[in-house]
Amino acid sequence: MAEVPAIDRVTMHSIVLLATRARFWETDEEEVGWFDLLVAATTLLDGDDVPAELGCKMAALVATAAYLLDDSVAPGLQTKQSNAYATMCDSVGYRLLDLDDDVLAEVLKEIRSNDGFPIEVSAIREHATLIKQPDAAKSLSADAWRVIEGIDTMRELRSGIWEVRGHFANPQKVAAQVLNLAPGQGLLIVHACGLRGKWSLMMREGIFLAWVDHPATFNRYREYTLGPLVSVLGIATTDTEKNHRHKSPRINYPSDRAQALFEKNGIHFEDAGPIFADGLTG
Repeated sequence: MAEVPAIDRVTMHSIVLLATRARFWETDEEEVGWFDLLVAATTLLDGDDVPAELGCKMAALVATAAYLLDDSVAPGLQTKQSNAYATMCDSVGYRLLDLDDDVLAEVLKEIRSNDGFPIEVSAIREHATLIKQPDAAKSLSADAWRVIEGIDTMRELRSGIWEVRGHFANPQKVAAQVLNLAPGQGLLIVHACGLRGKWSLMMREGIFLAWVDHPATFNRYREYTLGPLVSVLGIATTDTEKNHRHKSPRINYPSDRAQALFEKNGIHFEDAGPIFADGLTG
């Protein structure tokens, strides 16, 4: 497709985009058979022969395709699809600088989301902004809202310190899911508040994990070393006693390292619930 004129590439991409919405390439074994096709078509859409009058239309097609593809990528996981999507964005993401809302609205008239619903211009525009100017906090929040059920509010209280509230019965799993979605090895603290006053506070720095769990009327404290045999999600979704060999010797009170990290961020683990309820300050 890269060898044909720009106007023809735009027309062909529009047809491919519509065809993927009809799921012509889905099979019983592969539900997203359209993914690789749309990645290839969007990557080949670009070229050095694009006239100014086609710039906005090409930007709208790239933005729409990127939105649909990203919605099919598993957040927080490095897979063949996520790598293909990232490579595509690196290749044609600059085209989004020409994005025009009126032209985008015209493209979206015939396009539906992966769930079959109309797509708002604002949703495409917001996603395009993340591609042009990646924001780790916005990306983490968007991924969490997409994959975690029951969230009512999610906010970053300070850099690297998050609060998630919602109607979920297992706040420790929610805190772990947020940590799992966040890339990097820097300090990240997540406080998840669920039903009936339950809350869980998880603090990760590199392979070190500290966990304060408040399942009923008391606080339970644990520390873990993350690695191949123990993951954040594994801790939150299995019996914690099965992971006892990964706990520090002092499992009822923070180690010096954990205490220093808590204090540095204005948190006393025994009062974590009330502190976050009142709003973290300092």
